Amino acid sequence: MNLTKAGTWSHRLSRNSFVIQDINGDLDKLDVRCDNKRNVFTIEENNQWLIPISWGKCQVLIDGNKGASFKLVELNS
Repeated sequence: MNLTKAGTWSHRLSRNSFVIQDINGDLDKLDVRCDNKRNVFTIEENNQWLIPISWGKCQVLIDGNKGASFKLVELNS
């Protein structure tokens, strides 16, 4: 994924576990917004996030600088 302008990239998760890899540029924060919970995290490359099923369906929002790129990989449980 590439941030073509300064701002926020969003993605609705299909699974409850994911990693962010191959970061190039500055990513400021990871905002996880779910049906029953919201948390903001510092982005750490190759850190695995496991979202509890009790949080419901979730969307991730990633803030960063123009030109930043990364891969968000959803993992099987």
